[in-house]
Amino acid sequence: MTPPGVTLERAIGRLALTGLVLNSVIGSSVFGLPSVVAARLGAMSVSAWLVAALGMAFVIACFAEVASRFREAGGAYLYARATFGRLVGVEMGWLTYLVRLTAAATNANLLVIYLAEFWPGATGRIAAPVVLALTLFPLAAANYRGVGPGIRVSTAFIVAKLVPLGLFVIAGLALGGPGSGGAAPHTPDAGDWLQTVLLLVFAYGGFEAALVPWVRRRIPAATRPSRCSRRSRRAPCSTPRCRSW
Repeated sequence: MTPPGVTLERAIGRLALTGLVLNSVIGSSVFGLPSVVAARLGAMSVSAWLVAALGMAFVIACFAEVASRFREAGGAYLYARATFGRLVGVEMGWLTYLVRLTAAATNANLLVIYLAEFWPGATGRIAAPVVLALTLFPLAAANYRGVGPGIRVSTAFIVAKLVPLGLFVIAGLALGGPGSGGAAPHTPDAGDWLQTVLLLVFAYGGFEAALVPWVRRRIPAATRPSRCSRRSRRAPCSTPRCRSW
């Protein structure tokens, strides 16, 4: 949360905020889960991705609406504290911190594992820490310098992520055909669908991290999510929570 009286540079525009959201969502699960989902549902695995995306769209819309009511940094911690009090806010803050910490560690470790497929020595006792340091230190340095360099690094990474994903889609459409998705080892039942969709909900998670630096936005008011619900747009927002933040 932003300390009182401190003004932070507003450098996050619409495209930059979109890049932060996509960077937070597109991680190791996007590249690793398709094979797991296909093994459970076979050719119907694409439908599971769409079902999970539809469900998460409602959650993302709720976060966007709540974010429009606040002007401070903090994300989910700030929303929880303003709604449920300091204790829940502290719990949400620690949970957010631990999720970001473990997610970064998991992705960095997965990079070492993938690199070992081309360079077996990457998992060595000395090589692995060096690879991890070379991966994480430039990111930490860019963010330490300020929001501007961090945004530029985020933009570069989203391009690096979307390009291979686009190539995979093009290759799949070119090489695939009817029935090429393969069949599941058994006929999927309701339990398989439920477990798969819950797994994909995890894959779509992470977008809430992009709302932590919300105070750094420079999006015009007319293009931000509404401050109040659709029903209250006809009148000024008058709820205590909305007025106080």
